[in-house]
Amino acid sequence: RMDALTPGASVGRFFEKLDKNGDGRLDRRELPNESVEELLGFHDLNEDGAIARLEFAEVYGFWAATQHQVFQDTPPKLRKFQLKDMQDLNIEDLPGKVQRESLKFARSLEERRQTNLRKEEL
Repeated sequence: RMDALTPGASVGRFFEKLDKNGDGRLDRRELPNESVEELLGFHDLNEDGAIARLEFAEVYGFWAATQHQVFQDTPPKLRKFQLKDMQDLNIEDLPGKVQRESLKFARSLEERRQTNLRKEEL
């Protein structure tokens, strides 16, 4: 999150590059045409039609934490299939055996999560 908020930091520079008028907000005119709706839908938390730097930082922080947790939860033998930029990687892109093992592991994590939630409710 701090990387997105800090001027000149790698993620901060990305925001600054898009923010043509320097007002600290990305409006429709400053976003890439092919992904305006997708970006606004994901980053525009208060739904005002623009992405404020703080909104950008919040979503980036959430995404980074999620990516970190996914890596931590991945069994070491499957980590070799993780790429630096997994943006376009789907489970269907993995070999069949790896798909089955990954799904089995994901199901076991979800079962543990559900069990813990039930225990907390008692």
